[in-house]
Amino acid sequence: MRAYLAIVRAEFRGPRAMVVWAGLTLLLAVGGPLGTLDSCRFEHRVVFWALVVVGMISLSSLAITMIGRLMGQGPRKRDLVVAAGAVALVLTVPISAFAGGQAGISLEIVTSHVSETTAFLFLTALALMSIRHLGLAPQPAVLPHMEPAAAADVSDMPRVVARLEPHLHGALLSLTGRDHYVDVRTTAGTGAILMRFSDAMAEVAPVEGAQIHRSHWVAWAAIEAIEREGGKLVVVTGAERLPVSRSYRQALAERGLL
Repeated sequence: MRAYLAIVRAEFRGPRAMVVWAGLTLLLAVGGPLGTLDSCRFEHRVVFWALVVVGMISLSSLAITMIGRLMGQGPRKRDLVVAAGAVALVLTVPISAFAGGQAGISLEIVTSHVSETTAFLFLTALALMSIRHLGLAPQPAVLPHMEPAAAADVSDMPRVVARLEPHLHGALLSLTGRDHYVDVRTTAGTGAILMRFSDAMAEVAPVEGAQIHRSHWVAWAAIEAIEREGGKLVVVTGAERLPVSRSYRQALAERGLL
């Protein structure tokens, strides 16, 4: 449960998330869909749609995360349709209950039929998830200069590596956070997993390493050199060059690499 609450909290961090929430809320409040334009005043519509959008974003994030963890890859078009349908059904229940007075409180806001409410929520959720998720997952690329690792027992490798396709199972080299995805680089290649960067770092055991940037983690065994580029530190791991943030240099210093 805590993991899913962390996903929801992360969904609303940063100015980008607030812009999406506020922008969609304002758009719906002005447009007044589902009969809300005629049933209540503007300020009431703002409050109502703000709550609906919060629920929609939260449920969409949870649905996409669950699908990603089950499938071990980024969401496909049909996955977004399924997730949007689930979100619409879940939101329709409380909205219809309150609007019809079935919850003990009658809110004269939504005056549309249940089917219309569900259809509108489905299309809105689908559009929101498509903008935020569709097409963001890269195609796994096998590193040409590295030989794929031999088949290994999944129970012996880090959980984050076990999530990858079998042909990408190898020694863990680095993690890179990118939007809702984490690029997992092994000696067999690189694959993308739909999960939080912090969750991915929690699944690297028994491999030892450290976070060197807010979006990068590297295994100690993968570091070939540490170079300076205009006053900035860069960790070299084969063909990969990962930046080191000043706040994370201490870990390298304690390792005797600086």
